[in-house]
Amino acid sequence: MWGFSQGEILGMREQFVDRLFDAPEALLTHRSSWTRSDYAHAVATGGFPEAVRRSRPEAKRRWQTEYVSRVAERDLADLVRLRRPAILRAVLELAAQRTSDVLNVSTMADELQSGRDGVTTYLHLLERVFLLRRLPVYSRNLGTRVTAHPKVHVTDSGLATALARLDENSVGRHIHFGHLLESFVVAEVAKQIGWSHSICDLSYFRDTNGNEVDLVLERNDGKIVAIEVKAGVSVDQSDAKGLRRLRDVAGDRFVRGVVLYTGTGSFQIEADPQISAHPVSALWAE
Repeated sequence: MWGFSQGEILGMREQFVDRLFDAPEALLTHRSSWTRSDYAHAVATGGFPEAVRRSRPEAKRRWQTEYVSRVAERDLADLVRLRRPAILRAVLELAAQRTSDVLNVSTMADELQSGRDGVTTYLHLLERVFLLRRLPVYSRNLGTRVTAHPKVHVTDSGLATALARLDENSVGRHIHFGHLLESFVVAEVAKQIGWSHSICDLSYFRDTNGNEVDLVLERNDGKIVAIEVKAGVSVDQSDAKGLRRLRDVAGDRFVRGVVLYTGTGSFQIEADPQISAHPVSALWAE
């Protein structure tokens, strides 16, 4: 099962996904008091109840580490015959170090000195127990989505933080923070879709020139909204480059593009009516 969303932790019902499709201008009123340290705390905690209720960072990390061991050595062993549970844990640790990166199974197999087929099997198992999510490439050609390299996300940012040997006291200062924050946002959006009025497929966008958008939501009516995640406290026009390129590709299907960042204000990026910037906390604001 998924862990708690931030809204569930804070006692509110999130409407970000529906607002993004149906009333994006309403998001422009959001102002945030969250600091980078607050986001680091949320990322390092994740959504599992056992981690949420522990106040000390070392206690959270200890539970998260033990949980991974329990899943690898006992829970998955009950589902399938694991001949090498240590390799499964190593696959998860490597995925945590590369969370929000493009998945290259061959490279992972080389680093682990293991067979490609075995690594592929373990990745599928980790998806079955909701520890990993593969995010396909967005394309209007369904065949391209299947054949292109997906991104890999550890579904709980707290587990990813622990597996990367970080905690809330160190993660916000670490170079890896942007990747963990992106996986955190992907997980929050995925949870919201469970109760949203908007039924969506999730993907990411990348073109041949390297323009990229971290998360694309395609509703069942074909409409598209997109999210770029930045760990910085400021946003400029260059941060929306991928969103503008996706808009060109999607045409009339494109509804809204947003940059989520760790600053405090919401605003239109320049004079563009379809692209705006918002604090990450807009995800769960009432």
